[in-house]
Amino acid sequence: MTYQENDHASTNFAKESTTVRWKKVILYPDERGSWRWAFKSVFFVPAIVRVLVTLKRSGIRDVFIYGTDESERSSICSALQGWDPSIPRVFFGTSGFADSDDAILLVKGGLFWQKEILEWFDDQIKSQTVAAMLGEMDNRFVLVAASIRARDLSRFTSLNGTATVSDSFPCVVKLPKNAVLLSSTKVLKNPALLLNLASKPSDRPHVVWVRQFLFPLLSFFASRGISPNFVTWFGFLVHIAGCAFLIVPSYVTGVIASIIFIFSWMLDCADGTLARLTLSESQQGQILDTRLGHLANVLLFMALIFRTFRYKSPLLMVLVGVAFIIGTTLAARTHSAVSSLAKEKSHEAASFFVKVNHRDYAFVLLVFALLNRLTFFCWLALFGVYGYWMSQLFVLLRTQKEEKHAKG
Repeated sequence: MTYQENDHASTNFAKESTTVRWKKVILYPDERGSWRWAFKSVFFVPAIVRVLVTLKRSGIRDVFIYGTDESERSSICSALQGWDPSIPRVFFGTSGFADSDDAILLVKGGLFWQKEILEWFDDQIKSQTVAAMLGEMDNRFVLVAASIRARDLSRFTSLNGTATVSDSFPCVVKLPKNAVLLSSTKVLKNPALLLNLASKPSDRPHVVWVRQFLFPLLSFFASRGISPNFVTWFGFLVHIAGCAFLIVPSYVTGVIASIIFIFSWMLDCADGTLARLTLSESQQGQILDTRLGHLANVLLFMALIFRTFRYKSPLLMVLVGVAFIIGTTLAARTHSAVSSLAKEKSHEAASFFVKVNHRDYAFVLLVFALLNRLTFFCWLALFGVYGYWMSQLFVLLRTQKEEKHAKG
């Protein structure tokens, strides 16, 4: 038996998304042999829908639900209504599997996990067809999923316990410690645990804290059916209100504007988190969030330029404004070009400027407002924009040189 410890495999969870080898999944009851968890609401979404959506996003086409009685099937069907486009095809029972060597995936119910876990499992077992994946929970390891041959299905009637794993599977892998694995029992008691699934590898510590702080507000939004796009627009309008305060040249309005921008940034964190928690992410929402975010940045700095130079030198105000527009245009174009590069190369591109480019610069703005040094911040921002696109351009030119050298 191959047994793999993977404490140092955490970087695998930040790789580009792929689809897994399995197209069919058998979903089993939880460790108590129960399906009661499946139709309970977890942050206003049925628990089984959360599992099925995760499977669908990994490339799973068909899910066979095992071990249900008639009342449980009825409850599950009711829970799935309205989710058809987002989940795989669902069947009850395990009929229809051919006597072949095709790999199928067995998944234990009552657990919530990242989509990347299945992709990681697929990558770890490589050419192995029969393998098991264990995850640590409550200081013990539980069987999360297993890959088997279709013709061996009759040997597996449950996924309870791990005592016989070594006898049944020639390859067993343990999830790395950074993998998110949550039991439905705990999540039902504390829905805020779902924030672990809504986070991204690139999230900065203060962003994680803000999401936890905003969780009651996110629960309120979800309970009232408020969409993430509504939160995006509301945050943008709050940002415009901050710009209105910022153009008034006084110490107090500068501080008030900075506080408003921080609140707008918090709403900017909330919209995407709400979308992931309610499984309502969409390409349209991402485009809206990105475009309004860029527009919000431009409006803030144009308001800051207006405030700084209007009464000092209108000509300088125009020149700085034009320079800023040119700089932001070049920054957007070079950022788009670098984003299309391989991930490891784009990650090298001026990491400092990438971090500053996020809208949480509002905290820095507040510090300068309290020190009554917003004019200095204005110049710093202008040089920062040019530093950003120049760093991106450097990466592009270096990449082109490396590719030319590799071809030659």
